[in-house]
Amino acid sequence: MNKKLLAVAISGLLLAGCGGDGSNSPDPKPGPDPKPKARIDAVFLDSQAVLGVQYQCDTGDKGQTNDIGQFKVTEGAICTFDLDGFVLGSNRDAITEKASVVTAYSLKSSVSGRAFGATTASANYTANISALLNTIDVIKTDNKIDTTDVVGNTIPEEVLTASTDDAFVQAVNKVAIVVKDSNGNKVKKTVEESVKEDPSFIKKPSEAKDDLNKTYKSENVAEVIERVNTVLAGDITKVNIESELDTARQLLDATDNSNGLHQKALSAILEIAEILNEPEVANRVSIEGSSYSEMLAQAIDLSVNPKAVAKFIETSTGTTENESKLLTDLASRLVNASERLAVALPGEGYVLPYTDDQITYQDSLVVRVGALSVANALYTAASYNAGSDEFYFPVQYKLQDVDMVIERGGQRITCNDDENGYCDYENIPTTWTEEKQNISVSNTVNGWDPKSNIESAEIMTYRAEAKELLIKAKASLVQATETAKLVALEKYIEDENERNAVHKLIVNVDGHLSGKVAYIEDDDVFVNLNKFYNVNTGVDRSDVRIDVSEYYCDESDLNGAHAEFSEELSKIFGVPTCSHDANYIIHRKDEYGEYKYTNYNLIQTLSNSSDTTKEEDGSELTIWSHTFIPTVSAKFDISVTETATSNFSDVVWCGMKDGKKVSCLDNN
Repeated sequence: MNKKLLAVAISGLLLAGCGGDGSNSPDPKPGPDPKPKARIDAVFLDSQAVLGVQYQCDTGDKGQTNDIGQFKVTEGAICTFDLDGFVLGSNRDAITEKASVVTAYSLKSSVSGRAFGATTASANYTANISALLNTIDVIKTDNKIDTTDVVGNTIPEEVLTASTDDAFVQAVNKVAIVVKDSNGNKVKKTVEESVKEDPSFIKKPSEAKDDLNKTYKSENVAEVIERVNTVLAGDITKVNIESELDTARQLLDATDNSNGLHQKALSAILEIAEILNEPEVANRVSIEGSSYSEMLAQAIDLSVNPKAVAKFIETSTGTTENESKLLTDLASRLVNASERLAVALPGEGYVLPYTDDQITYQDSLVVRVGALSVANALYTAASYNAGSDEFYFPVQYKLQDVDMVIERGGQRITCNDDENGYCDYENIPTTWTEEKQNISVSNTVNGWDPKSNIESAEIMTYRAEAKELLIKAKASLVQATETAKLVALEKYIEDENERNAVHKLIVNVDGHLSGKVAYIEDDDVFVNLNKFYNVNTGVDRSDVRIDVSEYYCDESDLNGAHAEFSEELSKIFGVPTCSHDANYIIHRKDEYGEYKYTNYNLIQTLSNSSDTTKEEDGSELTIWSHTFIPTVSAKFDISVTETATSNFSDVVWCGMKDGKKVSCLDNN
């Protein structure tokens, strides 16, 4: 799946931080959970349910899978699975209620031989496990895979590392299984001996992989993707998007002949796409200031580089309390969807094979890095107060005798059928009329006067839940980094220098978050994330002084005309606005001196309307009306400096001078 199609999968499917000098302060540990973690009925699944696989988990759970592949664990468990002592591997991602299926694809092997990226060995490993499970199942016609009779100490490691069918067969021949002889006595019989009686006894890796993928193939997923392609090929403006999404959800939740994992994968991708397209998210994750060009690198950079900032919406809806809860909920959903995708697309060699450009395991890793990095940004944003609620409640403004301009014009079209459909276009001269009107609007103070909010004492202070939210923000970044370590960067980043820089960044972030590296250096900025995600050592309003200038107007495009800040117009348009009297915007002619036109860069529109009628001579007459006010945007400057007791330079700094850290705010 190429990068362009991956971007479509993330953002368009179904249309949809920053101590310090070397010491690492440990994060405060979260308090005890308010309620015990849930007990989950997980399933070990291959082409059929797998019986007899033994498991031991970091939650203390242990036992073996039953005849329908089930095993009971505590939510969040990471388990090691074995066959009579022969270790198969551990699940990469925690078992949860929505991610409760374990397959060969889910398991993390010790044979990959590489710390980062995909390997042939890990791809073979999945198929080899499936082939081993199917081979040691003595009764192959009872709708389950029974592994209880295998002799673990006879399984050579080569059955997992074999890179070809022939090498696997040579290794698996040595495996012994306990069977009953003709007298009913239990005896050991090797796979090689069993093959002499039944040449089809061995399931080769290539065959096992084909059978395994058949159980994943979903008719419902195929229908969803077909519907998506149909929608994207047509006029998207005429599609009932919510109806399409509801249909997709119903298909992905419904049972078909598959094992359901492809449905879970597409459902998780769909939810990530929907969340990333929510205005509260989309307007916060437009990444600016990153030195990287690729999405994968920018996602990580967003979380660790103060220069790479996520743009915030200018006007929030509801109260700041609601805003924080909304961001927290969206972040939690992104983490949850990432975990579900990890289980549904869990390993090398795994694909969603429904289009020519298949969604691969590697593609899913990139989607997950993006989702987790955005979750990190949202949790972080939710940790801080965005100002007093008084700035966010909508206010009704009634304004009297507002000066504005009505622009009217039109066009008459006359077509002559006798002359091969030739049409004559006649422009109706444009006129401008200055009028005064009364206006009633509803806007927030934060929208039209953000300066007052920024100057308020509440802005950038820690919220009551900040400790918990910053712990979650850091956990999301840890997961994003762990996931990024698995990505084959050469597949997604063509430029070698950028690829090497991204690899170095991932290594450094991974080492820093685990306490092995004191700080991260990225793009001439040094950060200590371990201090940032700790409310005792992080940065809030007490660490900085914020000075804001008065509003001012840029007159460079007004040819000498004067502009000044207008509170009245700012309230009308919901953004800081300057009025001006540059009459040339409605008197200017084109380069031939023939037509007047309006410079739309120097106005803000209040309304547009048009009316088309048929004349007696058969011509079509369109008259349009455009109401606007001559304006330009108002600007203001922000200066941020450190306070006397600031932690800021312990968290982020921009180099050293005379043995002291250089504040990144010095050139603010």
